[in-house]
Amino acid sequence: MRSLGREASAFGVAKAYQDLLYGFVLDQLDEDQKPRVEGLGLKVTATNTVMKSLEDKKKLAKACLELALH
Repeated sequence: MRSLGREASAFGVAKAYQDLLYGFVLDQLDEDQKPRVEGLGLKVTATNTVMKSLEDKKKLAKACLELALH
């Protein structure tokens, strides 16, 4: 992101793609950026995005689906 002149953060990614997105999933470690991303007009959820196990994958998929359905 920095090489493109953009902020290297979850907010920077959301801002770069905001015209293509309805919602955005943040890692729970970036939850402090949630208000800024919401300020772009996106629905936002924060959850663990690191998938070390099948259970982690299921939880992330569920969070994504719930965001998409609301």
